[in-house]
Amino acid sequence: MTRLEWLRYVKGRYEEKGIGEAEAEPRHLIADILDIEISDIFTKGYEPVGKEQGKQIEAALTRREQGEPLAYITGKRWFMGMEFAVDRRVLIPRQETELLAEEAIALAGTDSRILDLCTGSGCVAVSVALKTGAEVTASDISKDALETAKKNADRYGVQIRFVESDLFCGIQGAFHVITANPPYIDAEQMKKLDVQVEAYEPHLALFGGVDGLDFYRRIVPQALAALERGGVLLMEIGWDQGEPVRKMMEAYGYREIEIKKDYAGLDRLVKGVKADV
Repeated sequence: MTRLEWLRYVKGRYEEKGIGEAEAEPRHLIADILDIEISDIFTKGYEPVGKEQGKQIEAALTRREQGEPLAYITGKRWFMGMEFAVDRRVLIPRQETELLAEEAIALAGTDSRILDLCTGSGCVAVSVALKTGAEVTASDISKDALETAKKNADRYGVQIRFVESDLFCGIQGAFHVITANPPYIDAEQMKKLDVQVEAYEPHLALFGGVDGLDFYRRIVPQALAALERGGVLLMEIGWDQGEPVRKMMEAYGYREIEIKKDYAGLDRLVKGVKADV
């Protein structure tokens, strides 16, 4: 079959099985396996696909039909316009998390010290380091996640200090900006997760306790000792966690507290500044 015929075939299977993103994902699946640009599927659509590559497409399609996320099948995910390596040891970067990276980039300068907690694949840390030249430290409790994050840092040639740490336990120094995308899914939501999340993504990076706020209860007070005066704490949150986290930060004396919405109009980030005194 040709490239275009494979595209129609894969799209048809997606639609038949009710897999979401039946328009975009088949293009990425084929382009990744053939190691071509998506545009080449169309501009060179009548080129035949080799037998072995056809088998690879079929195998990937079968895995996708079983619920495995495409990012784990191809081993990559785009974030902030860059390609990041991912596997089942790390949470797949989401588009809404780009807001966390964008906020940190806007605050950071070349002389800034940035700490990225719960770094996972390192997508936020690498993006900030690459786009600002800041001194970045990235931490995670998972040694496996840090291996993936280091791989991504090496790919883009950025110097990041990686620390295996349970939040602030192994962290030294003071920072101008601290970012965190901690686990924040509550017990009820965990029961309702889509199969491709529940069965494949690491629960260590998902579950935030009964009400989803366990990690914020630790990060908010502990960050004060790790922030410079006037330093900023940026945290991704669940859509219904803005007010609880805002009140938490208020109770610990943060000022200029803001809840920022994502592109869907949902609460997604909470930002607070450590007082000067």
